[in-house]
Amino acid sequence: MLNKIVKYFLSISLVFFLISCTSINTLTINDGYAALENTTSLRNEYFALERDYNPQSKNKSDEYILNLLLTTLSQTLSKNGLEIIESTPSSFTININDIDIDALIVELNTNDDNPIIYKDKDGKVKVNINVDNYLRLSKIVPILNNETFYSYTAAFNKDTTEDEFVKLISYAISDECAKAMSESKIKVTFNNNDESTKIEFTILDFLLLHKPITN
Repeated sequence: MLNKIVKYFLSISLVFFLISCTSINTLTINDGYAALENTTSLRNEYFALERDYNPQSKNKSDEYILNLLLTTLSQTLSKNGLEIIESTPSSFTININDIDIDALIVELNTNDDNPIIYKDKDGKVKVNINVDNYLRLSKIVPILNNETFYSYTAAFNKDTTEDEFVKLISYAISDECAKAMSESKIKVTFNNNDESTKIEFTILDFLLLHKPITN
């Protein structure tokens, strides 16, 4: 069974790279289990891109598109205790509870020399996503195996500068999308057995991975 935090968080990070959003996540970890609260705010560009790229959304209202997104999330995580706390015309807040951190570590780590998530010597949960290990996530987020999407990711563009990549996105998709990818934020706070750390990165940072994403 796919671990709920991986399936949810990486969907936000990867599948929604075109969404142009700010995603604020609080992961509270206690004794090997965790709960996640997420608030995602959608930019106007998301609704326009959704109409362009999803035939189901063409000519539909923003409200319809947001409800479609929430329905998709609910269906994806229906067996994992997803709770929709609140939604507005351009944002939503959800909770996911009882995440088994030890199972998550086992699920993601096929190479102990370069783990994606692990516990340090003090038992604190650490994240380490880099250009050499992130493709392992394809077993959880199949879009990484999509040839078109792969061409936008770090393995394909590791020698591409940020300026070159932004120009590529501007040409391939739109100037608005390139700008949004530079501005969109993923923010994660780890309340880790009474110790708090934070990660903040843009969608562009994730796609290029010129620097590892760590806490």
